[in-house]
Amino acid sequence: MTKSAITLTAIFSLLRGGGRASAQQPASPSSLGSLEGTYRGFAPTDESAVMMGEMEIVISRESVSVRMATGLKIETHVMKLSDFVPMAQEDVAAEYKPGAPVVSSILGFKMGDSGLKFLFMKDVMAEGPGLIVRTGGMGEMLGPTILFTPAQVARGDFDKVISEIEKEAGKNVLPRISKNGKAK
Repeated sequence: MTKSAITLTAIFSLLRGGGRASAQQPASPSSLGSLEGTYRGFAPTDESAVMMGEMEIVISRESVSVRMATGLKIETHVMKLSDFVPMAQEDVAAEYKPGAPVVSSILGFKMGDSGLKFLFMKDVMAEGPGLIVRTGGMGEMLGPTILFTPAQVARGDFDKVISEIEKEAGKNVLPRISKNGKAK
């Protein structure tokens, strides 16, 4: 098994864990700004031994800032909040297999016709991702982009997954923002 497979297994086994109470996102926010906070997680990159790097998305009332540790550097993007519009339930459903039960519990926002979509879980289990990002790009073939909500980050869920990754794949394999986008 490759290091990337071990790492993804570690992440998803931790995400599927159970037993803790759920964290509630706002029931149906009318704008992305109502979900403000710092989301931290993982996104695919081909410049990493484990095929992913740390990602941070900060949503404020005015903008969305993204930082991604690629393995070579930190890529930064800032977008206007006004560029994002709510997705219809049919558009959210199109992101999943037909009949998937999770669809009704997702709030979606998209950025025009760029392909960028944010899919927020309304009722987030402590071990599940609170935000899934779809880009429509080639990176999605490497794996998903998943992030934890601000409440999950504060509770330590993100740090717990980092520890699992390091336990399974070794230290200094995951590109981190704190390491200037590199693993070491």
